[in-house]
Amino acid sequence: MAAGRGILDDVTPYPSALQAILANAQPLPTERAPLELAIGRALATDAVSRVLLPAVDNSAMDGYAVRSEDLKNASESKPVTLKIVERITAGDSPQSTLNTGQVARIMTGGALPPSADAVVMQEDVEVQGSSAVFRESVDAGDYVRRAGEDIRPGDVAVRAGESLGASELALLASIGETHVSVHRRPRVAILATGDELAELGSHAPGKLVDSNSLALTLRLRELGCDVTALGVARDEPEAIRARFEAAAGADVIVSSAGVSVGEKDFVKPVLQALGAKTLIERVAIRPGKPLVFATRPGQLYFGLPGNPVSSRVTFEVFVRPAIRALMGLTEPIPTIPAVLKTDFKKLAELTFFTRVRLERDGARLLAVPMPKQGSNYLTSLVGSDGLAILPAGVAELAAGTPVEVMPL
Repeated sequence: MAAGRGILDDVTPYPSALQAILANAQPLPTERAPLELAIGRALATDAVSRVLLPAVDNSAMDGYAVRSEDLKNASESKPVTLKIVERITAGDSPQSTLNTGQVARIMTGGALPPSADAVVMQEDVEVQGSSAVFRESVDAGDYVRRAGEDIRPGDVAVRAGESLGASELALLASIGETHVSVHRRPRVAILATGDELAELGSHAPGKLVDSNSLALTLRLRELGCDVTALGVARDEPEAIRARFEAAAGADVIVSSAGVSVGEKDFVKPVLQALGAKTLIERVAIRPGKPLVFATRPGQLYFGLPGNPVSSRVTFEVFVRPAIRALMGLTEPIPTIPAVLKTDFKKLAELTFFTRVRLERDGARLLAVPMPKQGSNYLTSLVGSDGLAILPAGVAELAAGTPVEVMPL
């Protein structure tokens, strides 16, 4: 951790904090899953094709399979008439080998008959009974999908570490896979702490509804985690410890509040009593400076701030990358390039994650800071498109300054 005095005393810089977290978030064990249950998960090993895709030469159009040699002299003035000997639809096995002067009616996806090397679109053919009339020449390969032009045996269809979306899973199905090796879903326990909190749906006088647990649970489910709610723990060491011990089987525990230096902030001493190794206690960012990251064998712990915006921001900045690493996802979280629409002042010592709306200005995207940036303003997250990352080391950013925006 960084040493010194003042605002950066015992505070970890943002890049160092993220690096420490990812170094401790190793991919979880693997399991076999059916394709329909693998959406959003990371492939654990390369998926190598054992087949050709497409499996055979086939037609890219509805039309007529031909021998290009038969049409080399076809023209408007000298049309060529060929005999239709077969009709082939997708899934059919051709029954004939085309001889000189013969063609086959063929549908999109239909396998080319032996000796055919081109397809003529049906719009360019005049049918006269059992014959077809052609008025222009064709080149070998016209409107033909060659066997294996997409994938051949030995090709990697999807690489390990890639997220399995609908397109990737459809490709795996096309090469004959029914199950894939993926990393196990992270098991995450969610806890809120604070005497001031009330459970969802409760409106006791003087209490605040625990919205953090709901927001974190929903985001974790969106990321593909199995989530257990630990409820709200009172600001008492015994109560907090009991909830932590109840989550012994979780890969990750995420709590909100109780991680600062107040007289009722007991999370850090409880973690210490449980034998956890605390690696981060504060991070040089805004919002979300009070953040605890600790480890126990087989378990990661994130203590997020209690303010709702700080909780959400620190989740996106630190917990989400860790979850992705546990899932085996190697692709970085994408950011969106934009430019600030207005001047922005900040503390030079901190990295700011500023809530912004994105507006189109010709070819540029403008990042417009939300009018309320306080860590208690939930409304500043509603309608925002992402977090503009404003780096440490600079206090004033002029309108037009390029920034990266982390989408929300």
